[in-house]
Amino acid sequence: MFQSMQAVPLGDVTEAMNDGFSDYVVPMQMTEEQLANRIEKQGLSKEHSVVYIEEGKIAAVLLLGIDVFQETKQAWIGGMAVRPKFRGRGIARKLLDFAVKTAEEADCVEVLLEVITENTRAWQIYEAYGFETINELMVAGLGALPSPDDGLPDIRFEKEEEDVTEPYRTPWQNRLERTGNAYHICLDGERVGWISFMQREAKAMVLQMQVTDQSLTARIPAILQQLKVDFGIEQLSVHNFMMDTKEYEGLADLVAGDVIQQYQMRKSIG
Repeated sequence: MFQSMQAVPLGDVTEAMNDGFSDYVVPMQMTEEQLANRIEKQGLSKEHSVVYIEEGKIAAVLLLGIDVFQETKQAWIGGMAVRPKFRGRGIARKLLDFAVKTAEEADCVEVLLEVITENTRAWQIYEAYGFETINELMVAGLGALPSPDDGLPDIRFEKEEEDVTEPYRTPWQNRLERTGNAYHICLDGERVGWISFMQREAKAMVLQMQVTDQSLTARIPAILQQLKVDFGIEQLSVHNFMMDTKEYEGLADLVAGDVIQQYQMRKSIG
């Protein structure tokens, strides 16, 4: 039986999600406050999100958001967890059925989700259900960048969100309507692209980046170094960065430490 998340204490939802992700490829544990923040910041909907009740207990959780992006109405599965005790009962498929049915009723044209590439079983379930892989995403730290003493080119950042066009395949949580933080990249006084990032104190995650020409990819390490200098960033990483782009080519050699890769998947409706 499905029950709206609005009717369930968030602490109970948090407990169920933590249990469902306790043995995940990348174990994830959240506090009630962190879950509430995630729902708000990622544009998820308590109205459309549900828990699945079996044997009088929360057996699974589905976090769902609905939004319009570039004139296309989409639903996004922002989290789906089945508690270990209740696995093998077809509950995951029931959650997907619910997500698709909700998206159809809301006149969405597609449902999106991400899955870690190492989670082969989940990826196979989604593919068998009709999801197709759009692209591959990366979460990783960035290592050594050029030193400012090496004579960096004249790079400046201008805060402005006008004239910024996001790729249609931009992951849901990386979109500017959620991050609200885009800067034009200016090289020797000329605009050559833009960058979006989220910063908390001395740490920052690059979410999107575009340069106007393939030849500029060689400048990306210097651009990122100047970003660190200008914004007082000590630790820089990429989050759900699209790997099939020329911009990724420009920073691939900088990737350091633990790496998480995800597939972004889509199921068309209608």
